[in-house]
Amino acid sequence: GITLVLEGDSNDYLGKGLLAPVLRDLLDDEPPVRFEIVTTHSRSGVRLVAGGEVDLAVVTGQETPRGLEDRHLFDQPFVWVAPRRGRRDRAPLTERLRREPVLRLAGESRGRALLDEYLAEHRIRPVSTIDVPSVSLLLSYVSGGLGIGLVPALALVEAPSDRVVREPAKMPALPVTLVWRAAARRQPALTRLAALLTAAGARVSARLARARRGG
Repeated sequence: GITLVLEGDSNDYLGKGLLAPVLRDLLDDEPPVRFEIVTTHSRSGVRLVAGGEVDLAVVTGQETPRGLEDRHLFDQPFVWVAPRRGRRDRAPLTERLRREPVLRLAGESRGRALLDEYLAEHRIRPVSTIDVPSVSLLLSYVSGGLGIGLVPALALVEAPSDRVVREPAKMPALPVTLVWRAAARRQPALTRLAALLTAAGARVSARLARARRGG
């Protein structure tokens, strides 16, 4: 079998947008590939792979240490999201950060690090904060009319446009990468999974490009 690590706060959207189609293909193989999916944060994922505790990890914005191999899957842009207020409030979402509750992901996540860096750089001290364990819960707050947050663009595929307004964040997209130990290449199942994830990453990249163009 294969053990694959996903980031804890992105498991909900990466699982559906990237991994689910791949796992369905693996189950159709003869014999079907056995797998175990576990969650952690990107830094922990890299350490687990390096230590031989897991076979692969999908990580965001992490450098690949010596001794590990990687494969780029797609680049993940980030987006500001907030409740739709109607035409009376046309202020940029980054201005609303100063007067509305700010939704924050878990402290070890890359999305939280980007948010904290932005707030510090622009000297924004939120009036209120709400910490959430996942992107899906963050979007639930926003669609329910409360809070402003920073989320990966891939997570917005199913966000209700009538209740959620979005705005591209002016920050670099982060690479989403598959990492594994070089010795693991001898496993046919791992090679198969890496190839399927690479193809799925290309589809995600194309979907994000269409979304940026408004298509």
